[in-house]
Amino acid sequence: MLSARQLEVLALVARGRSTDGIAVELFLSPNTVRSHVRNILGSLGARNRPHAVAIAFAAGLIRIDEARNTDAMVTPQWVLSTDRRSD
Repeated sequence: MLSARQLEVLALVARGRSTDGIAVELFLSPNTVRSHVRNILGSLGARNRPHAVAIAFAAGLIRIDEARNTDAMVTPQWVLSTDRRSD
């Protein structure tokens, strides 16, 4: 199982963010981000970042949320449970 922070990192990986980009966005060191990514890969049994994203999509851990804006956006599943959108 992935932690909330790991899901945040994974969602940013799915958006194509680099290690440094994730570090800046989440106020973490690049080494911490690398550690999270290693743990994500291990937990999901993934070979690399794209494989981890594919596994996470298939498992429903993250999804493309097209309802929020015109650009597809990846949202961690734990955010969706508290999401309050009006249609």
